[in-house]
Amino acid sequence: MRTIITFLIVTLCAVESTAQIINFDDQGYTNSQNLGNPYSITNNSETFRFTISGSTNSTTQHRYVTQENSCTSTGLGHVTAGTFPATTWTIETVSGNEIDLGTIRFDNVFGCFSFEYNLSIEGFKNNVSTGSQTFTTNGLNSIFSSNASFDDIDKIVITSSDLGNLGIDDISWALSSLHNQVFSFNEEVRLEIDASTKQLLVRYPNQIILENYSIFSMSGNKVASGNSAKMSTEALANGIYVIQLNFDKETVTKKVIIR
Repeated sequence: MRTIITFLIVTLCAVESTAQIINFDDQGYTNSQNLGNPYSITNNSETFRFTISGSTNSTTQHRYVTQENSCTSTGLGHVTAGTFPATTWTIETVSGNEIDLGTIRFDNVFGCFSFEYNLSIEGFKNNVSTGSQTFTTNGLNSIFSSNASFDDIDKIVITSSDLGNLGIDDISWALSSLHNQVFSFNEEVRLEIDASTKQLLVRYPNQIILENYSIFSMSGNKVASGNSAKMSTEALANGIYVIQLNFDKETVTKKVIIR
């Protein structure tokens, strides 16, 4: 298992990126808190506006949910349409800056039911469509992975016949102005394997500070976290993982496969 990790570390520059993740858990919201419509959130100095439309109820609001009735779920940001189904969910940069969309985690309010949503997800640049994908969710942790048509966009439009009780979280993105540049900082940050301790080691310049790290499975679940430059892999099952490294300068993500 460790030899596979070593190989990937050598070739990691081919898949690493400077990505950010919009997560609603660290905003200080309380369960069932109404967030208004439109709703805005700032991530890495970029403000994103979420707007619900296509509802016959003008009071439709975004709502943050961690627990609903007898069903338990965590870290969910939800649109609440009630008996007045909304049909369109728009996410756009307030500044008009273009981004590259990575993945979006969809789920539903009721963690103990498996609701299916048939979505059309379309990217826009200067109000011109760059392409679309269809995606069907089923219960919790449905991960949408965007294709190249979602590079260099400033707006994402999600449509369905009914978006009521659909949740969204863990939106990964990167500034498209950085898309084709060589990141000297990224190149200075690397992972190595210590065969004697079976740990992943983070190597980075002395003038920067590693504040913390998080390891995510491809389903969007956080499986490990810490603030050390040494990460144990003993408890990780075989699979693909995304490691988010938060430095005082910026955030770097790297992808590894453990077999």
